[in-house]
Amino acid sequence: MQKLYDDHAMLKLAYIDLNEYLKTLQLKQQQLTAELSGVEEALEESPNSKKNKTKRTQLEQQLNSNKRKIDNTIEQIEQDGAVLNLASALFIYNEHEVYYLSSGSNPKYNAYMGAYHLQWEMIKFAKAHHIDRYNFYGITGDFSESSEDYGVQQFKKGFNAHVEEYIGDFIKPIKPLLYKVKTYLNHKRR
Repeated sequence: MQKLYDDHAMLKLAYIDLNEYLKTLQLKQQQLTAELSGVEEALEESPNSKKNKTKRTQLEQQLNSNKRKIDNTIEQIEQDGAVLNLASALFIYNEHEVYYLSSGSNPKYNAYMGAYHLQWEMIKFAKAHHIDRYNFYGITGDFSESSEDYGVQQFKKGFNAHVEEYIGDFIKPIKPLLYKVKTYLNHKRR
């Protein structure tokens, strides 16, 4: 693809440095702890303050959630290392459109949203280069929740995408006999 599209093809990788992420979480923990201390002091002065009681509960929940993230991140570093490759995607573009051709991600790391990051960065690339269209490419056209690509549709919908339906595609068997055998066998398996 790189040879075919020259400078108009990009293979992108989303990764996370868990040591940097851990520093961010630890800083947030310190900030939340300081904020909670301030609320605790205010509650000593006004123990019946509903606003401060609610704020204390919210801060305690945030601290617990953030602590779990810290613990999980430390465990993740021990298991998988400090740098995780989250997702990769192949894009091609011209002066009119960016095409998202193919991608893959490690489901184990979906919580880090690498695929979303890749898409967002390429959307920003399109805007920065005055490219009017961003094409997510290929969905089946079956918009029911039971469709095989329902999750893919929801992912793309999360970017406020607009679906444009085309005529579709067709299959032209080059070797009709082999095609009939394959079709028959696939039908029998179901």
